[in-house]
Amino acid sequence: MIGSLALVLAAPLAAALAAPAYAGDAVAILGRPVAVSARLDRAPGAPPHFYPFTITVAHEQQAYSYRTALVAVDDAAAAIAILRRTIGWRGGYLFARRECGGGNAWRCDVDLVFALRGGRLERIGEQIGGTRSQAPGAAYRNGHFVDVYDRLEINDLTSHAGAPWFRIYLVDRNGELAVDLPYTWRMDARRFAENRREIVRVERDPKLDPRARNESLASLLLHNAALARYCRQAGPLEATDSDAKRLLAPVAYASFQRIVASVEPGQLPRPQTP
Repeated sequence: MIGSLALVLAAPLAAALAAPAYAGDAVAILGRPVAVSARLDRAPGAPPHFYPFTITVAHEQQAYSYRTALVAVDDAAAAIAILRRTIGWRGGYLFARRECGGGNAWRCDVDLVFALRGGRLERIGEQIGGTRSQAPGAAYRNGHFVDVYDRLEINDLTSHAGAPWFRIYLVDRNGELAVDLPYTWRMDARRFAENRREIVRVERDPKLDPRARNESLASLLLHNAALARYCRQAGPLEATDSDAKRLLAPVAYASFQRIVASVEPGQLPRPQTP
């Protein structure tokens, strides 16, 4: 199982589920068939509008707990309302939102994915989280879980803003999320083609500052090469590498090759939860 889910004996939940929303008590988020409760961990003197919780997902004698941190929230009641709006069932899966407490990381917020199989609670994996206004599992569509490839979010060729990212599409394979590479390529091929056209435009634009041109080309080339390698598309990868060798300075091209070589086809994003 992803993250080698540790299932532990659940503490009695009956009294805790109806408790009020203040530190140390548990509040019911969901009931049957899987109980989800939230315990506010906010201590006296904590920053205003910041509400960290321990969320427990439980079924019979099994339970899984994780931390979530909500920011820009007026009070505890509003925080609980957000949890109830973003944790729930869709398509036979339970999606439990985990917020990171703010930041510009691409996968700052994720949805943990659970299912009941043979009477047992299973953690299937995680996908990128939606907004607070969206229903639980907003990124689950037509049998595919949607996430973002973030392994190159920090790299030594581009800025954070120019780092390559692309959507990946996953399916449930025997209780674990796995990338559907043909579908991922089909869904992202249009952006690959758009980037190819943009590379030509940037290369030929005489008005661009040389530094801006180099940064744009590095970003576009690295995105296309990473996507093609990730999806095992040899022809597009070779074409992109040829363009990079021609358009990038030798030092930048060496860095480009090293980064692209680090991409593992079908690798999942960095897990946000233990």
